[in-house]
Amino acid sequence: MSAIPRRSLFSVIARRRSGSGNQQHHRGDATGAARLVADLVDYGLASGLALALDVIVLMVCHRLLGLNHLVAAAAGFVAGLALVYVISVHVVFRDRRTVSGRMEIAGFLVTGLAGLALTEALMHGFVDGMGLDVAPAKIPTAGLVFLFNFTARRSLLFSRGRSA
Repeated sequence: MSAIPRRSLFSVIARRRSGSGNQQHHRGDATGAARLVADLVDYGLASGLALALDVIVLMVCHRLLGLNHLVAAAAGFVAGLALVYVISVHVVFRDRRTVSGRMEIAGFLVTGLAGLALTEALMHGFVDGMGLDVAPAKIPTAGLVFLFNFTARRSLLFSRGRSA
């Protein structure tokens, strides 16, 4: 039994967006473009929650604990990664490329590490290169990493494999 109920905020929003009380209709019968938009919105909501956790951990580690901004950014990213994984597999994405849970987690981790590398590079550029404070630097970083993560995860992990 899943720890996250299927009638979550995400499913309520999905039913409202589709104009139907039946979530299966929304997910199962959606055209490719409609499904992409639905996944993007749902992943956006999940990422928003993960980003909130990420920023809280970043600021606590950097401002309260005195950790370097790159170490604090990594800690926040890992906390957000764990949260978005749980929401992604239980609520957002219904299609799977693999049947192995281990392979899915590994793929999610690899895309997360690529996102972390992008986060670190952008934070370094914005803070150390451009002189921005940590909090304002996180804004464009989060947007760019969100687009990268959504695209990579949806195409590599959470879409139906193409038949030959």
